Amino acid sequence: MHAQVQDVGEDLEQNKAEQTLQKQHEVTELWTQLTAKANSRKEKLFDSYDLQRFLKDHRDLLAWINSMLGLVSSEELANYVTGAEGLIERPQKNPRDTAPGGLIVETLNNLLAFGNTIEMLKKQARSCGQQEPEEHGDGELGEE
Repeated sequence: MHAQVQDVGEDLEQNKAEQTLQKQHEVTELWTQLTAKANSRKEKLFDSYDLQRFLKDHRDLLAWINSMLGLVSSEELANYVTGAEGLIERPQKNPRDTAPGGLIVETLNNLLAFGNTIEMLKKQARSCGQQEPEEHGDGELGEE
């Protein structure tokens, strides 16, 4: 009888070990899936941030261009030397410029690079047989 009890005890221990090992594999697999999903969402979040930054730079650049157009098309004439110097310096006082051509050139380059990235991603999506994302006029990305 003692041998039977011992055999049953060993069987229970072996079953518990197998169940524990199986649960450990299951948890590991689920953890891997979770980290992959988190990384995917992180990538989408960075893409969304880049898009928002791009749109903000675009708005800032358009506002600056419109203000420069207003100054250039202005019929304001200086009647004295100080006024003439002021008119000459006004277009150069863009608060975002830090160097000659500064932020404007950098922003235009960033806009071109971002546009190229978008085109490349569209080509990749087409080659994978995926549909292109819907266009949103307000610049926000759709949710899953």
